[in-house]
Amino acid sequence: MAKSHLLAKVPSIVFKLVTFWYPNGYLHRNSIDALEALRGSNIELMLGVENERLQDIASNQASADDWVQKYVITYGNVNFKYIAVGNELNATGPLAPFVEKAGGSSLKIVVSGTGWPSAGGDGQVTTKENARIYNSNVINHVKGGTPKKPEGPMETYIFALFNEDQKQGEETEKNFGLFYPSKEPVYPINFN
Repeated sequence: MAKSHLLAKVPSIVFKLVTFWYPNGYLHRNSIDALEALRGSNIELMLGVENERLQDIASNQASADDWVQKYVITYGNVNFKYIAVGNELNATGPLAPFVEKAGGSSLKIVVSGTGWPSAGGDGQVTTKENARIYNSNVINHVKGGTPKKPEGPMETYIFALFNEDQKQGEETEKNFGLFYPSKEPVYPINFN
């Protein structure tokens, strides 16, 4: 397969950094080592509030202040672009009221990761073609915003940039990437 024009413009050190520290595009386990390593770099980072801390942070200002001090203020020379609220949350689930209470309804919505596996599972649903269709539909859908906020395109991140062939667990969890670890595309996709 031909190399992607987009991929050719990304320095190889970024590939190493992305796949080593935060392979899905954002740091949701708040690794102190990763934060230390990113000090002074111009790499934009999305930092996630852990799911198990959401309720406490949303209902207790001191807990929220403590989290911000520990992971954000302490690392003032890290280029934080976003603070993500949880990982793999269902917006209609039991954590949603805490996000709303914390002011989530007035915030700009960014989809920090969505995707479809291209392999694993039964091989009927998890196919390259289904992954391509899903991600293409996401790209087309987010151009118009959301029903509550139709102002225009919504910033969205496809999970994941790379397949994670060394990841533990189910085969489907290893195959969400747009690219193989070799940097070759898993399937063609148009971002326009």
